[in-house]
Amino acid sequence: MTQRQSTERSAVEALAGGLMGLQSVQSVELARLMTLGFDACAIPVALFAPDDTIAFANDAYRALMNVTADARTFGDVVRHAYRTGRGPVLSMEPEAWLAMASSRRRVREVRSFEVDFLDGSWYMVTESCLEGGWIWDFYTDITSLKSKEHTLLVARDSALRDADTDLLTGLHNRRYGVSELDHQIGVAARRGTNLAVVLIDLDHFKSINDTLGHSAGDDVLTHFAAEVTQLVRRGDTFARYGGEEFLLIMPGAGEREALAAMERARQTIEASAMQVLGHSYTFSSGVARMTARDDVKTLLRRADMALYAAKRAGRNCSQVAELPSP
Repeated sequence: MTQRQSTERSAVEALAGGLMGLQSVQSVELARLMTLGFDACAIPVALFAPDDTIAFANDAYRALMNVTADARTFGDVVRHAYRTGRGPVLSMEPEAWLAMASSRRRVREVRSFEVDFLDGSWYMVTESCLEGGWIWDFYTDITSLKSKEHTLLVARDSALRDADTDLLTGLHNRRYGVSELDHQIGVAARRGTNLAVVLIDLDHFKSINDTLGHSAGDDVLTHFAAEVTQLVRRGDTFARYGGEEFLLIMPGAGEREALAAMERARQTIEASAMQVLGHSYTFSSGVARMTARDDVKTLLRRADMALYAAKRAGRNCSQVAELPSP
């Protein structure tokens, strides 16, 4: 090797060494600036190595997850948060939750999911899986959005209840009752089970309004609704059908069970009306059991015919609808 070649090689090596040193300094400085930047922002950020050890976590993440100085892994963070009552809401014990979380981490390049925290806050977590199994987690505060969502859901549910509720008695209204009857007819048809329907009418209700006033009539309606509500079975539907008429839907029941329910109601009303209202009142009812050929219209028509038969029989009684002819 000539002296010139040796000199040129030394110069190249010196230049390469200088460049590598400069790059190393730049890398350290860049890492320092990135750390300062992440710590300055309000977005919680964390980087996890392939074995789920914490490679980096900014101040916002450490505050949100209550990360201690000795925490080494994601599991350490979750267990400590659970013990101290801070951090995310876990749907199960920590170890089971961590096993579930592990099965979902690193399954996609990018995934997003919502996490609710014990302090009432909500975050959208965006998890980015990098080459080799490294994971970046970015947390976006969506608490205000969830609050608005909750308000809208409450308003929606309230509107639906109002649409299906009789304002005076608090019972389901006719719209809901008919819809539920249609549903229960379908259930009974599929399962081959009984279904009884009762139409109820308060006797001489117009005379109550005429002699005692409409306020007294409203009191009778609310009294009847409250007393019968206490007597119906769980799973029954009791609705105000219109005016002084009521509808009772009894899944799994036949005529005998429906008649027994009406007799219990009759005894209860007789015992409490005078004491609560200062006057008595009675009711008539028509009972119809669903047949294979019934739909909402035909079943209600047969119950209505039985109700009018009870009125013709002198009121204050119940009658059973005739089965349709074969």
